[in-house]
This record gives sequence, C-alpha cells and structure tokens, in this order.
Amino acid sequence: MNKAKSISPQVAILDIGMGNITSVRNAVEHLGSKTQVINSPDQFGSCDRIILPGVGSFSEAIIEVKEKWQTFLVHQIKENKKPFLGICLGMQLLTTKGTEGGDNPGLGLLDAETTKLQVQNLKLPHIGWNSVSYNSEARMFKKISDKSDFYFLHSYALKQIANAPLVGISSYGEEFISAVELDNIWVTQFHPEKSQVVGLQLIRNFLEYSLGDD
Repeated sequence: MNKAKSISPQVAILDIGMGNITSVRNAVEHLGSKTQVINSPDQFGSCDRIILPGVGSFSEAIIEVKEKWQTFLVHQIKENKKPFLGICLGMQLLTTKGTEGGDNPGLGLLDAETTKLQVQNLKLPHIGWNSVSYNSEARMFKKISDKSDFYFLHSYALKQIANAPLVGISSYGEEFISAVELDNIWVTQFHPEKSQVVGLQLIRNFLEYSLGDD
C-alpha cells in the first residue's frame, strides 16, 4: 500500500514483554504516524492512541498487566476515551476471564470470556489466513471488503460477547469473534500488522478515525 497521506497521531505501543512490537511499529510508521514504545505507564506522555499487541499465554500476561498497567489502561480507555487497538492477546486481556492456564480474571472492559477453540480434528494453534465477515457499519473495516482474509495465530478466542455488537466473525472448527468495535475500543484476534494490504488499511482506519465519526 502506498502512503496516500501522512497521519499525525502519536501512538503509544505498550510493551508487556509478549508482543510483536517491531512489526506493529513498522506498520504504523509506514503509514506516517509517530510511535513511542513504552514499557511503563509513566512514559505515555501526550500520546493520542494506544496499541496493545500480544502473543502468548493469557495467564502469564495478565499478571504483568494487572500489576503494572491496569489502572493506566482503565483510566485511558474507559475514562479518557483514548482510541485503543488490542491485537490478539491484547484483545483477550480485555475480557472478564481467560481459561488458559486456569481461570484468570481479565480487565473486564469487554463482557466476554476467552476460551479454547474447539476445533475437532483441526490443528491448534490456528495459524494462517482466514476470512472475516463483518458488520457493514464497522469503522475499522472501512474500505475493506467483507470476507477479506487476515492472518491469525491463536488457540483461544472469544465465542460471544454481551456488551458490544459482533463486528467480525471467523470460523476454525467453530465460529469465533475475530474483531470487536466498541466506541473507542477496537480489538482484533487476527494480526493486522501481518495482514498485508487489508491489515494496513485497518491500521490506517484506526489512525484516522475520531469519536463521533459515522
């Protein structure tokens, strides 16, 4: 994708020690935005948006997030309404509970649970390209065709959610939620930073939107 125009927001990419920081940073900077990788809330400064990437175990990550990031995230996302993009594990950590490694309470910003995919004879983790069917009103999928393919790497997912519309749905052995848009909270089970043209468009949509956009 060519750089159609420069996008100005300063984006904080949270480093919780379990994320694909380099790929996310490269994708955002390719689109013309500045990034700041932070490993402590006091480094946030005046950033406009937050991205939380993650790959790994819910049970391990939630310990780090609750000890260091919970107050900051709840304040910035829920109270300050900062635009937030959670990717893969960064999506799952916002749920009420994750069952990987036992039952572990999440941040509770999404009224859903993260549970293991029931894939029958298919292999786990779910790795590779898969289509996403989405609600046509979703801002995150602006200029992206329905049932476009995105890149996935996961064994756990959200199956249903109570406090948000089902924005994106995919299937691997069973249907699961692959994306949710709830006001300033955008989360994806897939990796937009690894999803080539459509992934860059989704990240561009995140960088360009503001609350109140249609």
